[in-house]
Amino acid sequence: PLTVREAHEKKASDLERLVEEILPYLKMLSVEPWTNREELVKDEESHWEYTSIGTVETIVEYLKAYSMSLSNGNVTPSKDLAMVEIQERNILFIALKMMTACTTENLPSDFHTDMIRRVIGEEKFQKCLEDVNTTKNISRKATRTQTSQRVRCVSSDLEFLVHPTEVNKNTFLESESGVNRSVVIIGAGMVGSSIAYHLSQQPGVQVTVVDQRLNILPNTQDEIIDPGIATSSTFAWLNANDKSPLSYMHLNKMGMESWRRHVLLKDLPVWCGSIVRKKCQQDGEIDVEKLLTTEKNKSHYSRIGPLTAEEASRLEPGVAFKSPTTQATDDATSTENQNEELYFYPEEGHVNPVSAVKSLRQAANANGVKFVGGIQPHELMRDNINGKVNGVKIKLQGSENLEVMSADIVVISAGANSSEPILGIGSDRLPLLYQPGALAYVQNPSSGIDVDKRLKRIVVDTISQSHILRRRDGTLVIGGGQLVVGGSEDLALDRQSSDSLMSNGTELDDKLVGETMIDSVASNIAPLELLVEAKINGDAVRISRANRPMPSDGLPVVGAIESGLYVTVSHSAMTLGLVLGELSAHEISRIIRGHDEPNDENLYGFKILDSYRPHRFWKRHSQ
Repeated sequence: PLTVREAHEKKASDLERLVEEILPYLKMLSVEPWTNREELVKDEESHWEYTSIGTVETIVEYLKAYSMSLSNGNVTPSKDLAMVEIQERNILFIALKMMTACTTENLPSDFHTDMIRRVIGEEKFQKCLEDVNTTKNISRKATRTQTSQRVRCVSSDLEFLVHPTEVNKNTFLESESGVNRSVVIIGAGMVGSSIAYHLSQQPGVQVTVVDQRLNILPNTQDEIIDPGIATSSTFAWLNANDKSPLSYMHLNKMGMESWRRHVLLKDLPVWCGSIVRKKCQQDGEIDVEKLLTTEKNKSHYSRIGPLTAEEASRLEPGVAFKSPTTQATDDATSTENQNEELYFYPEEGHVNPVSAVKSLRQAANANGVKFVGGIQPHELMRDNINGKVNGVKIKLQGSENLEVMSADIVVISAGANSSEPILGIGSDRLPLLYQPGALAYVQNPSSGIDVDKRLKRIVVDTISQSHILRRRDGTLVIGGGQLVVGGSEDLALDRQSSDSLMSNGTELDDKLVGETMIDSVASNIAPLELLVEAKINGDAVRISRANRPMPSDGLPVVGAIESGLYVTVSHSAMTLGLVLGELSAHEISRIIRGHDEPNDENLYGFKILDSYRPHRFWKRHSQ
């Protein structure tokens, strides 16, 4: 394989040819009206006249300068990365060519198209064309308003593009004027509570949330609530750090932005930034994250570094990293000259998950949402004639009697329990990995520690697999073992956790788990306020453990499975909880409204959720 420098030297004419062929489509992408082909063609010249993205020569010059900025061009492009992002990158240009050509048969056999066909293989190329054709055929049926519609999410003050999606029309409910629709949400964790709150903003929807936990609504403002199994055991790190593919990173960025803007919760997060230690890239390897965080691409994601130990110490005076490969010392420079690097991510933060879930539930309840605890779902109910899901049979805690909860739509947001067979389709079930995790909480450890030496940042050591943050009330939250971020990077994780705190599925004693995590953080991250006495004083340490909800491909699952059944399950539920909750609520509301608009032949879906639909795991049973 050629380095990028060699590619520019030996393949300069090919590169110019590629740029020349895709330049018209770059211009299409540079103006918003490209989402409506008729408008683009009609007013093509005037739009392009004011679009200044450069000539072939200037673009090639820019690409060369950018390539040379990466280790002076002595890096080899990653084909694996290109294959992961093929749909978002090169196939996007193929799609635009098809829009212009109107048919697949008229797709030009140009240098760019032939190269993509050769590199990814004919089978994958044809599959990509099928995906493009599906979207294109739907768009032809849609009206001009439909193809360019944006929906504003009121709570987060963000706008998202929606487009018609090819779904079973039976997914819609028949419209009945003046009739309120009912929704039952199974699961009252971060995601379920978020959906409930955002649905409570929609008119004509009666929402009930059920959960197996009991203390889900506080009787007084100061009362502690049970936020849910996984929610109570989350590190609650708000980030898009090291998440791939690129579309998943962008979704997490939207999740972070939702927290910054959200009308109800924007004051809860602590945007303190994160210091992360990781292994150095080997010679010749491409640092994908660096490509997304360079100065020229700063709008993607901010990363500062690599940092010296002295620079890291200025950012976080309360921490002295220790090398996991050497005996721990008090030398603050011990991380230098090792095969490791320190980076600072200034945009990241954390949030108290209990406070967040409590606020969502209280606000939703004030808007009329009912929360019922001590509920065990037993069976989905279906219409005897059309098979549509129309409710759920439940058992109350301590009772063997079944009760019926009727609903127009049942929403599954039960975290790791969403894979229960009763919540699937027939014998199918949502494929989730077994990913247990544990956290230790050290209460108020800062007595006698100078304020300047108290932990201010989130600190993550991917080498020793230790991480720590300090919440507003002074509690240190400590994690150990495999840090799971979701996305395609976690596909290599086995169905059994790689967490060293578990052994063949057997849980170790809480005291031993806590001491192991505290030892690892104290030895490798060395926060000054993590006192040794914390391990001895049992009252100061609390342990929480849960199986983390992780779909089998590492990505969220969001959307209608069949008529009357909708699912929203994701890892990174704190980062994504607000944005997925609000987007899900909009889609559920759209299903409930049914065919209110005479020209509305297709169900609208948010384009940002296209990669996360449930049908990637199984085909819809009812067509």
